[in-house]
Amino acid sequence: MARNGSSDIEQGKARSSYTSGAEDLKSPDQNGGQKHHFNLLSCLGMNFSITCTPLTIGTYLSLSIGTGGAPFFFYDFIFSGTGQIILCLALAELASALPHPSGPAHWAVVLGPKRASRILGYVLGWLTNACWYFISAASFLMIAQIMQAMIAAAEPSYTPQMWHAYLLYSAFIIIAFLANLPRVYKVVPWFLSGSVFVIIGTALFILISLLARAHPKQTAKAVFVEVVNETGWDSDVVVFFLSILPGIAAVGGLDSALHMTEEVAYPSKQIPQVMIGSALLSFITGVPSILIYLFCNTNPEALLDPVGGQPLIQLFFDVYRSKALSVVASVGIIIGFYMSSMAAFTSWNRLYWSFSRDGGFPFSKFTAKLSSSDNIPINALYVNTVLLIGLGAVQIGSTTALNALLGGASLCGKSSFGLCIVLLLWRGRDVLDENRWLNLGRYGLVVDIVAVIWVAWMCIWISFPLYIPVTASSMNYASIIFAGIVFIGTVYYFLGYRCLGEPIEHQEPK
Repeated sequence: MARNGSSDIEQGKARSSYTSGAEDLKSPDQNGGQKHHFNLLSCLGMNFSITCTPLTIGTYLSLSIGTGGAPFFFYDFIFSGTGQIILCLALAELASALPHPSGPAHWAVVLGPKRASRILGYVLGWLTNACWYFISAASFLMIAQIMQAMIAAAEPSYTPQMWHAYLLYSAFIIIAFLANLPRVYKVVPWFLSGSVFVIIGTALFILISLLARAHPKQTAKAVFVEVVNETGWDSDVVVFFLSILPGIAAVGGLDSALHMTEEVAYPSKQIPQVMIGSALLSFITGVPSILIYLFCNTNPEALLDPVGGQPLIQLFFDVYRSKALSVVASVGIIIGFYMSSMAAFTSWNRLYWSFSRDGGFPFSKFTAKLSSSDNIPINALYVNTVLLIGLGAVQIGSTTALNALLGGASLCGKSSFGLCIVLLLWRGRDVLDENRWLNLGRYGLVVDIVAVIWVAWMCIWISFPLYIPVTASSMNYASIIFAGIVFIGTVYYFLGYRCLGEPIEHQEPK
């Protein structure tokens, strides 16, 4: 039970430093000066394209070789996907009751204890922003690496260079930046609305053509039964739990549309619909995709050292035995992943802007401002672009860096989700508005408890290395990245944020 009933949550809303979002429960058409750029379909496109599941799952095929083999790859997806859907239900209910572009940071302020609410919001603001920073960087990096791998496979005389990948990475970021500028920005919702159809259409082409061209196919025993453990870990159970990252990533990005709360007409209803719909669509499309990839893997050993470090491109050239068909499929992958990158970049931009309104970052008064035409967080857009290009200079061209970014993003994001649900359980579920669109009712307590257990379980296992003995390339850097973000955030808290006094006010367009 809530300690002070529903009135306590109203006090929490009042003390929240975020100036819009909580009020949306009563007046969903009020959006803090923002415009309704997105509808239900474009939001679904944003959320679903983040995962790009039927295409993304193929990039993890190298894990199907020695880390449990094909059976663990398939069963881990079922296991992880189920856990992610349960977590999504818990988060969607919070999004329905407390819609806000800052997401977990806002929820922590509202649900947390009064004395700790500001610091809780600050911590979760940094974690969620770090999560989407890394997701955005990893998305652009993936496209650059796939394009390099496609060129290297199609033209063996080409020798990939790290600076080539960096130029591709930066070019893709700049294109996304230009598309998000005022006046031009109206193309982004159209682009994301079409992403659902483009991704599914591309997946159908690739999967059907793989079935037609693959010979000989893997046996059912190889796909469902024959476990292969070459990780160095003695226990197959340990290996099973260590291999959950593909499922987490493929049914992930649960909160991407949440950060667009102030740009949709009825966020308390539409955002939860998108979150749940996207998670289910990712899971439903992921299962047949995995099975086709596994059955059509005609040369498994080649995936251990794939061309350009990209197992999916290696699979295309091995199975299709046609340069033209392989290039067409690879271009489809690049287009699908660019939609994913655009969605991640746009979502992070809104999250960064929203947290800047609370003074959570250096130069927050600058990055909290909106453009005068389309109400776009233009200054935050500049900063985000520079941060992404800067990060690329450090880690571009490295598969280890890509895995570290994805692992770090997962650890930052999941820990912030888990803390919010814990705060809800501590306060009592009856503090939430009874008239919210998504009300899990008597099942809510069970869903929340299972979600917390799942988050804790994930955070433990995604921090372990897949292979032992550990080398520099096989090291799991997720926990190191997480610790680095906590350290940087702590330094700024004492040097800047703590001294700000009252949070900055919401910035209207000028």
